[in-house]
Amino acid sequence: LSGETILGEDVNLVPGGKGANQAYAVGKLGGQVDMIGAVGDDLYGRMLIENLQNVGVGISGIEIIQGTPTGNAFISVDEGGENSIIVVQGANNKLTTQMIDKHVDIIIMQLEIPLEVVEYVKTLAQEKLIILDPAPAQDDLPKQFLEGFTIVKPNETELQTLIGKKLETKEERRNY
Repeated sequence: LSGETILGEDVNLVPGGKGANQAYAVGKLGGQVDMIGAVGDDLYGRMLIENLQNVGVGISGIEIIQGTPTGNAFISVDEGGENSIIVVQGANNKLTTQMIDKHVDIIIMQLEIPLEVVEYVKTLAQEKLIILDPAPAQDDLPKQFLEGFTIVKPNETELQTLIGKKLETKEERRNY
């Protein structure tokens, strides 16, 4: 309820984010991967970079933006296991197409960076494998936006937002 104080049981500070988590997984599995992104010059940015380095992720594509905080996500999980996520974009929102021009092979993106950067990378890398995790989902994406990606991998909630309707049954969800 609005204005209600809710007591929590635990807090965990875990470096990550959709893109960083994907790069971390590839690195942890022994793959060669470089992270392209932006962090602030703060504790969170240093933690993220160190976490990626620990599993062999290349970090030369990570720009450190002075005077801007590192992006953060605050995830609240209720007693039933349902979560709510608040994303503060911070330095993620400072990623530019010029930063992308420095690097590219296989690309995995999400929507926590500016849409014009996602569009730019998609057109830049037509011959590459391009994966989009459309989170946070947006119901006002341009009609042609999702065309040109090799793989689009929404979760159930993101899929419903992208198609503009609620899918009630497993059968309906399978058909998308």
